[in-house]
Amino acid sequence: GAEYATRCIDSAKKAVGLNIGVWTLPVRWDADEATLQAQITKIPAIANAAKIIDATRCTTIVQPGSDSLPLKDNFDFYSQKLNEVGDLLAPHGVSLSVGFQAAAKAREGKEFEFIHQAETMLTLISMLPGENVGLHLDTWNWFLGGGTVDQVMTLGVNKIKSVYVADYPAGATADTVE
Repeated sequence: GAEYATRCIDSAKKAVGLNIGVWTLPVRWDADEATLQAQITKIPAIANAAKIIDATRCTTIVQPGSDSLPLKDNFDFYSQKLNEVGDLLAPHGVSLSVGFQAAAKAREGKEFEFIHQAETMLTLISMLPGENVGLHLDTWNWFLGGGTVDQVMTLGVNKIKSVYVADYPAGATADTVE
């Protein structure tokens, strides 16, 4: 329960300086509508538990392709759902960071491609006006997806909600990495 978890986390904070960085939003974006709504309905309770243990940032990754939603429809779907989730998290002081997958393998076999490049990720982020919603900057995906440092700087620090730092082998491209 929350009381036990809080005691464990507080003990780890005192003993070794452990803090929770980011937790993964427990939503499967490719689920059917009824399942997706059931998952979204649970978010306020999860966010409340996260706040209790001072875990105030969560992340989610948009699917890089779809078998049912063309590009515009997928933008509409994600902007609506991510804004809804952001609104549910905000009263609990939890931020939502949204990332993407650049590797071609991640969208292989999908009828419609979706976000797999930094530029289109920035378009989606611009559609998410909530102050607690922004970019999950995964440097591996960002640079494989054609992103630049200038784009990150232009976005501004307030729209970057979490960062993962990683690199990839020289000469690797989004088409060749897994």
